[in-house]
Parts: sequence; C-alpha cells; structure tokens
Amino acid sequence: MNRRALLIHAPKINDQFGPLGTAMSINYMAVGLPALAAALESSGRPTEILHLGVQRLVEPHFDLAADVRANPPQIVGFSMHWHPQAWDTVEAIRAVRRGAPNAFIVLGGFTASAMHRDILETVPEVDGVIRGDGEDALVALADALDQGAPLSSVPNLSFRSADHISENPITAVSTERDISLLFYERFDLLRH
Repeated sequence: MNRRALLIHAPKINDQFGPLGTAMSINYMAVGLPALAAALESSGRPTEILHLGVQRLVEPHFDLAADVRANPPQIVGFSMHWHPQAWDTVEAIRAVRRGAPNAFIVLGGFTASAMHRDILETVPEVDGVIRGDGEDALVALADALDQGAPLSSVPNLSFRSADHISENPITAVSTERDISLLFYERFDLLRH
C-alpha cells in the first residue's frame, strides 16, 4: 500500500503588478503547511511539500501530472488559503487527477474552508475539504483511507458521497498548547 502524502502550494502564476507587468504572486505558503507535513510524516507516511512556484523556477517545463504519475501519492493536500490563488490551485488539482487518478485530493485553508460546498459542487476532481484546523483532521483522513474506514469518522471534513455532499462536524480545534507543539519549521520536507 502506498502511504505517500504530497502537500502542494500553488501560487498565482500570472498576476499583474501595474508597471511591473506579469509576475507570480502568493508565493508565501500558509505557515501551517510544514506543520501539516510534519504531522503526516510523524504518523508514518513519507511526506513531501511541493511549492509549484519554486518548482517552476527550478524546472521551467515541470509537468505536475507526469511527476505524480511517476510516484503516485495516496493523498494529495492542497493549500487554498488565499482566494486569488484559486484558479491556479484548481488547475494544479486537475493535473494531479490526470497523473494520479486514484489519489485522494483534499483542500484546506481559509478560502477552501469558507467555500467548501461550492468547491465540492463545481470541481469534481476534489474529493474533500478540511474546514478549520487541519493537523489532526488530515492525519485522521489518511488513517481512514489506510483502514478503509468511513469518511464520516474524519473531523472537519466535507466530502462528496454517492449522491450528496456530507459535512462532518468541526470537532478538531487546536488549542494554544496544540499549536505550540507543531513543527512549523519542517522545511526539510520541501522539495528544493
């Protein structure tokens, strides 16, 4: 069983900055992405963070679909923290689905949490959205996928079931102590 996890940050690739012209924006990953990766890795899953902006600079002709096809992950998490990155994130999600059709694709972040139902209704490539705090919920989701357990047991998860969208209760809420114990500095899990 492939338990590999991949977390992806997709910046806004073609943004306009007045007299400066076209540039990439939203290059800062959500501060919690390395902490999420560390939580997944601590649960026994090989985990990698892929920043598509950095990847584009390192490898200008990078093909995300081919990359995940070569080493398909079990679960792919996308950060959709800021709404201007939504289009680029959805395009990256579609590339992952083409390359790894069996991967579970989940989103998180402020915008994903606020728009979870709209995302699940309009982007069929997305399997679920974790609303609110994701550290415990993402590990619970990965565990449920490993065990073939019902997704209804995963806190904070909205997901598409056979004929409707299910919204599990938001019960995984981080306390100040929980937040202080996270590993926000796990940049060693970042490719490049």
